[in-house]
Amino acid sequence: MIIGITMLAVSLIYLILTGVTYFTKKRLNNKENKIYSLLIVVNLFGIILEICCILSGSSRDKNVLLNGIFNRSFLIYILSWVFTFTEYILAISFNNKKKISIYVTQHSKFINYMLLFLYGFFAIILLYLPIYYFYDGTYVYSYGPATSFLYFINFLLISFWLFCLVLYRRGGWCRRRPGDRRSAPPRHHPQG
Repeated sequence: MIIGITMLAVSLIYLILTGVTYFTKKRLNNKENKIYSLLIVVNLFGIILEICCILSGSSRDKNVLLNGIFNRSFLIYILSWVFTFTEYILAISFNNKKKISIYVTQHSKFINYMLLFLYGFFAIILLYLPIYYFYDGTYVYSYGPATSFLYFINFLLISFWLFCLVLYRRGGWCRRRPGDRRSAPPRHHPQG
């Protein structure tokens, strides 16, 4: 438990330094940077929540309500981070002139509302599903239907991220036709 808290404290210091460095420098005012700023702030709250979960988990019999609030908040934090990172993946994957990027850009408001709706829906489910705690004097963690549901949501969103990145790498949903020089990658000729 001491090593876990020490690593979290070091991560907190690193994140504070990263945040100070990032927020004190000039940067472009674009969607990617706004989402990245939000990711830094969400991570800061997440590390603090995780430290609170560990500290309250070791004395969970004394502070049942406080422990429950910290653990539910930590699950909501993870959900928040995953959805914010999903929005970041969408922003960096579809910011070019490809056919799919134009479609995503034109429907970005709808996509953002859909992500917000799903986030709220999943957060409500996480708040109502039961959560159990394990503490044997050395290890402390939570488990149960709420955490299993969150694992499932994370699996779905990570699969979506990979799909978006593969789409981005391939240049969209439209395949290149052999011999089409407009969509062919540049050829490198050896210099002699």
